[in-house]
Amino acid sequence: PKAPPVVVMTAYASVDSAVDAMREGAIDYLTKPFDEARLRLTLKRALRMTDLMAENHRLRDTVEQRYDFSQILGASEPMVAALKLAGKVAASDSTVLVQGESGTGKELVARAIHFNSPRRSGPFVALNCAAIPETLLEAELFGAEAGAYTGATKRRRGRVELARGGTLFLDEVGDMPGTLQTKLLRLLQEKTFTPLGAEAEQKADIRFVFATHRNLEQMVKEGKFREDLMYRVSGLRVARPPLRARGGDVALLADAFVARFAQDTGRKGLRLSAAAKVALAHHAFPGNVRELSNIIERAVILAEEEVIEPSDLGLHEP
Repeated sequence: PKAPPVVVMTAYASVDSAVDAMREGAIDYLTKPFDEARLRLTLKRALRMTDLMAENHRLRDTVEQRYDFSQILGASEPMVAALKLAGKVAASDSTVLVQGESGTGKELVARAIHFNSPRRSGPFVALNCAAIPETLLEAELFGAEAGAYTGATKRRRGRVELARGGTLFLDEVGDMPGTLQTKLLRLLQEKTFTPLGAEAEQKADIRFVFATHRNLEQMVKEGKFREDLMYRVSGLRVARPPLRARGGDVALLADAFVARFAQDTGRKGLRLSAAAKVALAHHAFPGNVRELSNIIERAVILAEEEVIEPSDLGLHEP
């Protein structure tokens, strides 16, 4: 059971005792004689704080359940093997590289690793290295002091600082510019970083999870990725198999997506026909799970009957 909120009441007030009480977790410190209105206000605040704490725990439990490995759908041999490995690496604090084609759900696995790790109570902070211009990526990652660059009117906390005590997920690390690869290497080696415009280094208490759809070994050969950095980011590798290699998982995922989107649109009785499942099974899915999700969402919206037929899928294949 969660401890109730504590309000300290005393007739012998002192600065030291007030500091000690707050340090031990008291939410307020009242001195006698106290005003009744003040007491009522304090108790209301204590009850409100209890409600907020209970809601916070409920939401965290919901998130942790959502990202439990058992909630990631997949019964094919490649998927079962990948999830088994991910479950093992989650228990450590080692750096992990999640590899797979675009659309295979690499961030989903990264989140599952975090929420099944000793750092689950800390933040999960994600940054897509390919989605932010090179000129802004360093400040986004490491933070910046006011005046560090044009337009920086106040101190900006970077993702490394925001992830303190938790997990930093750097997606598409293979797209990181060469100038930043050196700074990322130092962060991994020394577990320290320096925000733009700052003089003092800061400690980085974080677990690193990386992801990429690129072949880092080939990029090293081409001179596009540092070899020493490659070894650092790929301490433990977890492969996310493409959908075309997952066999019966297509039908499993398709049914799950139909159920989700049908509920969202108020069409709970909607289902896939046998012919539609055959059509999906023969589709190559170059966009992987993301493409399947988009196909099903479109079909749920456009299907005129209660059964989704191949013509509703929009595959345009012979």
